[in-house]
Amino acid sequence: MGKGKEIVKVALGSLLAIGLFGLLFLGVNHLSFVVAANGTVELPPLQETIPIPEILTWEAFPMPEVTLVRTQHFTSADIEEQDFTMSIEEAAQRGALYIWDVFEEPIDGMMIEMTYHWVSGESLGAWERDRAHWTGLVIRFDEELLHFLQKEPWELDLLRETEPRVFAERSERLWDSRQFYFAIDAITGDRMAINRPRLFHMEREDDPSQTVTREEARAANEMWRRAQVAGEPDPFPLELTEEEMELYLQLARTYAQGHFTFTTAADAVFESAWPAEFCRDETGAIIAIEFLLSFTVSDETGRTVSISIFRNEQGLNALNPWL
Repeated sequence: MGKGKEIVKVALGSLLAIGLFGLLFLGVNHLSFVVAANGTVELPPLQETIPIPEILTWEAFPMPEVTLVRTQHFTSADIEEQDFTMSIEEAAQRGALYIWDVFEEPIDGMMIEMTYHWVSGESLGAWERDRAHWTGLVIRFDEELLHFLQKEPWELDLLRETEPRVFAERSERLWDSRQFYFAIDAITGDRMAINRPRLFHMEREDDPSQTVTREEARAANEMWRRAQVAGEPDPFPLELTEEEMELYLQLARTYAQGHFTFTTAADAVFESAWPAEFCRDETGAIIAIEFLLSFTVSDETGRTVSISIFRNEQGLNALNPWL
């Protein structure tokens, strides 16, 4: 973690919204375009309770050596932080601890694209007050990407018009460099959301005949959604044994514990299984080979979060508060 280091390089800049971050709160796209081997799923050993781990306070957590890039989207271009909101450095430190508590991974040497938001109560639905928050997109450090993120909006527009290939290359590199995403309440410091973006690829060189295209994956996913709404038979059913379900419920509580920190993750309820990866079987029919398992987890105080977990990988896709 780079203990003892509190070096934070702050690069101030602004970034016009260019469609790169549309999936942040939603996590990864549920339309997967990679084809993976369909093997046995190894589940963690069952425990009856999820203990509260030893968790550092953010003040005691050593700030990783990262590069902070202050950017703005069009929705927050005219918004300034107030005296009562936390600084970009404090928000980044809280986000780094959030990542450590949930994923147990350090982010030393990376850069964080930090954006300040103020969302009105009307757009927050069930949230009853205006909410200021910081979001952070953790990216592998790249000098060219740093300069790209530091550009003014007019410079990005000019680059997109005059050098579209360079603009597209930088945008794709930025998208491929994503490691984590987090959101922190800028007033209370509460943890709001976290995910680990997952990259999908179209090609499968070992067996191209099993590849499902982007359009076919969209169509398969839309067919599943229509069946759910209409109450029709599931075109991509997933059956889990009682033991498997209990183990995934435990996994959901474990991930939620890193979000709740000082309270115990208690009840976990299975909500649905979404098809997330597709390939073709021996007859050429499209089948689902990976699913996102959706859960609602609450702590002992009644707070709830929505969690989605990849069934085969058991990795956390996204954790968001219920709205």
